[in-house]
Amino acid sequence: MKPVSIFVSALAGLVLLSSANASEHIAHGHDRHHAHAMAAGQTIPSDGAVLDESPPHFMVQFGHAMKVENLMLVTLTGETINLDISELGQSDRIMVGLPQLQADEYTAIWRAIGDDEHVMSGSISFVVE
Repeated sequence: MKPVSIFVSALAGLVLLSSANASEHIAHGHDRHHAHAMAAGQTIPSDGAVLDESPPHFMVQFGHAMKVENLMLVTLTGETINLDISELGQSDRIMVGLPQLQADEYTAIWRAIGDDEHVMSGSISFVVE
């Protein structure tokens, strides 16, 4: 076998090995992220809720303690309402008071970080009639 052929064969083998390892890493990373995304359990209001009046608070239950870095509501027209998380510590459940919400569709969006530095983000939507 010529030296060029050996080099090309070795290079092809390395590419295939790297590709397999990258695919495995991506799959495990996706599974881990998906598991963390699914770890957010109950929310109040619940996803898809249609409410007769403005809810007094927003609550999300996590599978383990998290520190919320960002929490906001976004209206159907794109208006952003940043919620005060300054007094929230690390907990498996966060609850914040809400301002009086007008009739609209809202999406609550959060981003939190765990002790092991993994990030969990999520969102739910609800309607105030």
